[in-house]
Amino acid sequence: MRATCMLKNSGILHAFRSWSDMIDERRQLRSAAARLRSPALSHAMRSWHRLAAEEIRQAALSQMSSLKQRLQQAEHDKQQLQIEMASRDEAHARQVQLL
Repeated sequence: MRATCMLKNSGILHAFRSWSDMIDERRQLRSAAARLRSPALSHAMRSWHRLAAEEIRQAALSQMSSLKQRLQQAEHDKQQLQIEMASRDEAHARQVQLL
């Protein structure tokens, strides 16, 4: 009998704790929302967002510049290899003609 009561009470206790946690979360969310509505914090968040967006943009531009340089270097290397291959082909053709 006592064990049955304890089981029932533990279910009630669990439900009460869940409900209490939910109420606490709501209260915390309302408190955070109120703080975010304050003009100073709102301004600070907008400023932070602008700064973060600018940093991301600068990083992307820097990476793009680096990639452009690498592409130009790769194109230059490709041209040099094509010239070298053409030179080797000509030398090989001359050797074949001499034979």
